[in-house]
Amino acid sequence: MFTVDNVQEFLQRQKFITNQSFISGDYVATSANRRNRNVQITTLNEGNYLVKQVLDKNSQNATTLKNEILFYNYLKSFRPDLISMYPEIKYCDKTNIILVLTFYSNALPLWKYYKKRSINDLPFNTIKEIGKIISMLHIAFSDTMIFCDSNLTFLSKELPFAFNINKPEPKLLSYIRPGGVQFIQSIQSCDDIMTIWDAIEKKWELNSIIHGDIKLDNILVIDNDDNTQNEGSTNIKIIDWEMVQYGDFAWDIAGVLQDFIFWWAISMPNEQSAEDMVKKAGFPISRLKPGIVSFWEAYCNQSKLSKQYKSTLLSKVILYSGLRTLQTAYEISSKFENIPPIAQILTGIGKSILRNPDEAAIHLFGIQE
Repeated sequence: MFTVDNVQEFLQRQKFITNQSFISGDYVATSANRRNRNVQITTLNEGNYLVKQVLDKNSQNATTLKNEILFYNYLKSFRPDLISMYPEIKYCDKTNIILVLTFYSNALPLWKYYKKRSINDLPFNTIKEIGKIISMLHIAFSDTMIFCDSNLTFLSKELPFAFNINKPEPKLLSYIRPGGVQFIQSIQSCDDIMTIWDAIEKKWELNSIIHGDIKLDNILVIDNDDNTQNEGSTNIKIIDWEMVQYGDFAWDIAGVLQDFIFWWAISMPNEQSAEDMVKKAGFPISRLKPGIVSFWEAYCNQSKLSKQYKSTLLSKVILYSGLRTLQTAYEISSKFENIPPIAQILTGIGKSILRNPDEAAIHLFGIQE
């Protein structure tokens, strides 16, 4: 296990850095833990790196990180045409489960990029580029022969976790906080939501390879502070491919739509009532709708979808976005003793989407097909 104290020895063996960095004081290593035990290295003259590793090689985290490594290896060998959509790979070790990527010091997660530009300066070119890149991924792996590729046997074909939140296994209830249990109970008390939830599962298709975890944190915008980029940077990297799998490309699209809902919700101030929170949102959904539409149109245009298929796809995407919104509400709730206000708002929005998907498409997301 590499730490901030010993990772430099590994980097020197791989010739990523030299002694010169230490002599000149041009070296900083910091812990960047998320699910994994990551170390971030920055230098002035010899590059910046992110070392991804796990504490327990037998854990679920180890399995997903190994999948990311295997997928990167596959892309490098068989799909060099997609190199621009993911971060530069410097080192892969599937045996010891270590991955080293270029760390982009001038990159911002999408949510920070939105916040930097403000609601009055929504980066439409950036949003459109996200639609194009996700479409490129799905098109590249939509051939049915891809499901028979012996180099991709490590990919899962299972339903995402969100499809089973309403009927969790008993062991899940043993380690989540009471807020998560309250959320599950609130869902199970709604017979119509339970029925809709079960029906959505039947819409799932295996039609491509998908990222599986598209969200604000997993989209990096390389920001060069170029004042000529009034509509936003188009230098985008999709990161954290640990959840990559065979699946339904509508799930990735729904992840983007859910992110607009989530960004709207977390821009709300802490107020005593949900009504006041919605009214005072820093990024109101009414101002985000043009961005949602620009993403959707960019995806569909890049994919060259017919008008009829766009309508069919949209219906599924909206339902999936409702499910993903409820998943986010659950994930937040499961960290608290009670369901926090932000999760209550997301729960209400998610339920509303599932109950009235056609209305949500038009009035919530601003998309009309």
